[in-house]
Amino acid sequence: MSGGRERFGVTAWLTWASFVIVTNPAHSQSAGPTEDAAVPAPEEAGLADLVSRGRITWHLGGRRPYTSRLLYERPAGGDGSRERVFDAETRFEMSYKYESRCPWRWHQDVLEIRPHFFNVRWNVTHQVWLKRPPSPERFWQSALVLHEMDHVRTSSHPAYAALFRRDLEQITLLRFDRAAIRRVLGGGVFDRTQRPRLSGDQIRQLIKPSTMAAFDRVVDLAEIRYRELDRLTDHGLIALPLHWHEQQEAALEGIANATGTSDNQMGAGRP
Repeated sequence: MSGGRERFGVTAWLTWASFVIVTNPAHSQSAGPTEDAAVPAPEEAGLADLVSRGRITWHLGGRRPYTSRLLYERPAGGDGSRERVFDAETRFEMSYKYESRCPWRWHQDVLEIRPHFFNVRWNVTHQVWLKRPPSPERFWQSALVLHEMDHVRTSSHPAYAALFRRDLEQITLLRFDRAAIRRVLGGGVFDRTQRPRLSGDQIRQLIKPSTMAAFDRVVDLAEIRYRELDRLTDHGLIALPLHWHEQQEAALEGIANATGTSDNQMGAGRP
């Protein structure tokens, strides 16, 4: 603290968060046994690597094991049209953890926070439900199963983690006027002084919208690709265009490797 004009501090913590589980069904006329047989290990090296990377929990047979609505679910129409019924669904969950050190100070009437993020960990898991799974002997030849694996490949690419880390690195300075602080922390924070000493939890609340915005951008990219995959294949009924995965992955890697501008944000609307 210097001359009463600046108040500063440092806060550090371990933070974790997870976001929406995105649902993406597929449709197929394929049928198979309804018992919950174990999923056989794929012989193809590429599929084996994808199963390992995707961290898949399989739900074989029976009713859809989720209570949330399908992303593509359409109710029956007034013209007598029926709701489309899907035979499979892939869900992904993305989550992250990081440690951070966040020096802060009051500069006149503006709070400045300079976050430093480290030990950033990215995690993706999948759940795949097959209403009528194929037999173990034909499991990895099933067009329906391979379509669901296309979804897993789309959301498990390591470039998503690289993109999130890059976006965190660009959050270098966050600035909050009193109005922005009141919106996040409430007006009581200024009851005793106009430059209060803030707790670690309060600093965490102030930077959270910026880290969540970075996270949301990554999840949105994955969801866009899920929708595009199902649009192009009509949920697995049509073959995926040649080299689509390679083109999408190259574009994603290009975004992750692009040099962006550091955030220098006044917290009036987007702290």
